Amino acid sequence: MQGDSLENLRNGLPVQFTNVATSAVEILTPAAYPELRDDSIDNPYTMHGRHGYGNPFTVPFPTTAANALELGRLQLLEDNKPKAPGSFSVAHHIL
Repeated sequence: MQGDSLENLRNGLPVQFTNVATSAVEILTPAAYPELRDDSIDNPYTMHGRHGYGNPFTVPFPTTAANALELGRLQLLEDNKPKAPGSFSVAHHIL
């Protein structure tokens, strides 16, 4: 049976990173940074009033908080994109 994959669906994404200035490991949370949330009513977690944050996204290199926030925002967008094999059927003729 085919359909959208929901394995990475979430409505928020914590981001763990090593601060390049202090060498401290820090975590940015969706509660503190709206950029790390998907509050869209189309998201099943949001629709049911639940938090579906999952495991933190870990930035694999030292960085600033601003860069970690942007990388987390992009990862959340990627995780929530529909992932399904595509196919279509054509009946009759295409001109």
